[in-house]
Amino acid sequence: MPLVRNRSIVGAQIHCALAHIVDGNWIRRYNPLGVGSAQILRDAYSPFLPPLLGETIFRKEDYRTPMLPQRPLGNTGLTVSLLGYGGAPIGFAAMTPADSFLPLLRQALDLGINFFDTAPDYRDSEALLGEALQGRREQVVLASKCGREQRRTTTGWAAEEDWSETGVRQMIEGSLRRLRTEYLDLVQLHSPPQWALDDGAALRGLQRAQAEGLVRHIGISADGEVAWRALELGSFATLQVSYSILQQEPGVKLIPAAAAQGMGIIVKQPVANGIADLPARPSHPDWASKWDIAQRLDWVRGKAGERRTDLALRWVLTNPLISTAIVGTTDPQHLAANVALATQPPLDDATYQHIEATYYAARWQLNEEGAA
Repeated sequence: MPLVRNRSIVGAQIHCALAHIVDGNWIRRYNPLGVGSAQILRDAYSPFLPPLLGETIFRKEDYRTPMLPQRPLGNTGLTVSLLGYGGAPIGFAAMTPADSFLPLLRQALDLGINFFDTAPDYRDSEALLGEALQGRREQVVLASKCGREQRRTTTGWAAEEDWSETGVRQMIEGSLRRLRTEYLDLVQLHSPPQWALDDGAALRGLQRAQAEGLVRHIGISADGEVAWRALELGSFATLQVSYSILQQEPGVKLIPAAAAQGMGIIVKQPVANGIADLPARPSHPDWASKWDIAQRLDWVRGKAGERRTDLALRWVLTNPLISTAIVGTTDPQHLAANVALATQPPLDDATYQHIEATYYAARWQLNEEGAA
């Protein structure tokens, strides 16, 4: 059986099993992972990989094919991994030495993630990414934000907002220093109030930085009416939007409209903060309403033993209009499991549409009960 190199890790292992090739040298030659990432991913794939992997040590340098599917980021000319890494959790993790996350970030690179999303509002996140990406900057699409930031003080952290042209410029320059880069592939307005869009100063600050080569593309992270206002302006290359199995409405009109303008679609909170797997109803009103919906969805369509959040991620990634979905984690096993999910085939049409139907039925039922 001929060996084809342009295959994912799963394809390569299946080929290997079919050919009855058990030589560890072959494994080392054709596996795309680094040593630590290989063992973690092996565990994530263990339910459906042959035992051929064993305890073999893998090297990435002999197999360059990306594991993750990639999609165009709208009309930017950039290509991004279907699964992106969100930098908020590493910035907000309490009681954890910051440098302990460097292996995690490098693991994300080794697993094929090339889109990294961070912000000055995520505390130490940018500085950690800047250190982790040393020597590998050209391998990634690096996105940050502006308008909101957190500054370290003598008593902790202070949250600030500045939507002025000068403020946006200062945040971009700060991001460049912390990320140790001469340019950013994407800078997004970070959940701006609508008045900031109408005022235009923040957008002018972004456009000036773009004209000077500090920023290659400008985007926005927004939901609801602010997102629609951004589409009306027509000045943004990307839209980062909340979209999940428990918040499906953006997929009906907003996401198709943005994609029709050539905008890259970046999904935040694709697993709805794991609400579906919570054992009890959360106290936060927004989380509670999503949890109520989750209890009424038909999750049987997922694979046996599959977590609800796993099915939720696969549902989002099935949407062909999505450029990338960003997930944030501080757990290497969780990261590898998400990558494993992202390499699976899309959900079939019947399953995808059934989940949509049960979602809107659940919303209607809850509204009726609330009105009673």
